[in-house]
Amino acid sequence: MNANETGGAEAKRGRGISILLVIQLLIAASTVVVTVVVGQKIKPMLEQRDQLKKDIAKLEARRLDHEARLDSLENLIEASIDQLKKRDYELAQQSLTSAKEEVVQARARILEPIKISHRIVIQIHGEYQREAAEKIGAQLRSAGYIVPDFELVNTGPNATELRFLRKAEQEEAMKIVGLLNKMGVQVKLADHSANYENAKNVRPGTYELWFAPGEFEQQLKKR
Repeated sequence: MNANETGGAEAKRGRGISILLVIQLLIAASTVVVTVVVGQKIKPMLEQRDQLKKDIAKLEARRLDHEARLDSLENLIEASIDQLKKRDYELAQQSLTSAKEEVVQARARILEPIKISHRIVIQIHGEYQREAAEKIGAQLRSAGYIVPDFELVNTGPNATELRFLRKAEQEEAMKIVGLLNKMGVQVKLADHSANYENAKNVRPGTYELWFAPGEFEQQLKKR
């Protein structure tokens, strides 16, 4: 093999190594990008999961409390029956009075509202609204709300609106509107309780923020 052939072979090997390095760099860069994107999408989902676990724990604690009170009532009623059979009317009256107090306390506990974290679902018309949605979503999360990944829709209102789905949640919806106004976003409050008041497939404390086309970008740029 002459010098020219040797040099040509080395040049080919050099180009091959360079191409391999470029491919490896591209793969590494792609991996980083995918990791970042997936991480951004997973983070709100993990936060939502953790909050749901807390809400479930609250409900379980309430259930155990009711169970304990029912056991106590059952014992008091059985004691009253035994005392009546023995014609011990005074003790029976005391047991029945205690049972009545248990009922009053249990009713108060049942009527006491459980604080469940509020969830705001943001609806966007296209990827061009994602940056604004992320900015608003981050501020809502900082205020203590759960904001899952955004939903892409083809239709929606002409004016940006916050929808509440149950009458009892209107007051909280007004607070959210006030918070959005402070962010520089004008939002219309929309009552959709007529359609969702008794919907079993809608989680309590769920609100929907519907973007109007282009409106959020314009408002945020004015700030």
